[in-house]
Amino acid sequence: ATATISGVAVGTANISYIVAACPRVVTVTVNPTPTINVSPASITRCAGISGRLSATSTIPATTINPSAALNIAIPDNSATGINTSLPINLPAGATITGVAVKLNMTHTFMGDITVNLKAPNGNILNLFDQNGGTGDNLVNTVISSAGSTTLASGSTPFTGTYAPAATSAVGPTSFVSNVNSFSSLYSVPNGNWTLAMFDDAGSDVGTFQNWTLTIDYTIVPTITWSPTGGLFTDTTMAVSYTGSN
Repeated sequence: ATATISGVAVGTANISYIVAACPRVVTVTVNPTPTINVSPASITRCAGISGRLSATSTIPATTINPSAALNIAIPDNSATGINTSLPINLPAGATITGVAVKLNMTHTFMGDITVNLKAPNGNILNLFDQNGGTGDNLVNTVISSAGSTTLASGSTPFTGTYAPAATSAVGPTSFVSNVNSFSSLYSVPNGNWTLAMFDDAGSDVGTFQNWTLTIDYTIVPTITWSPTGGLFTDTTMAVSYTGSN
């Protein structure tokens, strides 16, 4: 059978589908056409006179990584809490430029809940810190490096995009926050990104339903000049350019 998938943004996305009542997931990567900047844009030289050309390019991309339907009970008044990970494997040389985390949970007292994100580099950022008081639930709550609205100014169920709470030294055992910005998570893109949370008071309980980790990044492609005739890698024109040197 052949399936046609459309509307996938540049980057890597997990596409869920069903075959004979069985759920499947396939990873789709869409590569953009790069923009190459050549300097100078044109050059004229007499025979035997060298001139230098340079080219640079970066390719922006996004990977969207949804969890399964987790539906994990959040232990009441537990310092250990719960955690769940998503493995990320960006292309070699990728540089992260932005991160967003979308959260969904039910809980009858969001003022009990703290949520942190641990990156592969070992740094931990506090995303949500007991915001919302006696209010219920998080519904499509996005904590983003591009967010500017504070959680303190919002209210449950916090549907929308927010900046991280970024409180220092909070979180469940082994996942205590130690940085205050998303950029501190970027240095090692690949590996497990772990979401950890805990309920720090008794009586009210809840369920963590699912999360999505979205990472914006850039790639620096390898640039090859063509045709290679008349091109050299040195100013004395002694070493011919072969396309790989």
